[in-house]
Amino acid sequence: MVTAKKPGKAVITAAVGNYKASCTVTVKKPALKLKKKSVTVKKGRKLKLKVTAVPKGKVTYKSSSKKIASVTKKGVVKGIKKGRCKITIKCNGVKKVIKVKVK
Repeated sequence: MVTAKKPGKAVITAAVGNYKASCTVTVKKPALKLKKKSVTVKKGRKLKLKVTAVPKGKVTYKSSSKKIASVTKKGVVKGIKKGRCKITIKCNGVKKVIKVKVK
C-alpha cells in the first residue's frame, strides 16, 4: 500500500528477480469546489449548499451569525432573520466562504 504525504508526483518501482515494473503516481492538492459564491434564501426557507471536496473527506459548515442563518452538518442553510452572514466551509485543510443573504 502507498500512502500520500503531500501533493506531487512519484515513480514507484517494484522488482522481483529479473522482472521490474514502474508506475507514476500523481497526488493532487486538496480542493473544495463551490457551486456558488453567494446565495439568497427567504426567511423560514431552507437551501442545500452544493460543495464538492477533492479528495472526499469530512466537510464542516459554520455560520458567522446563527441569528441570521443556521446551517446543518449536511450543508442545509435555513433563513432565520433578514440580513447577511457568511457560511465557512472546511475540508482537507481547505477553507471557503459563501455569502448568505436572507430576505
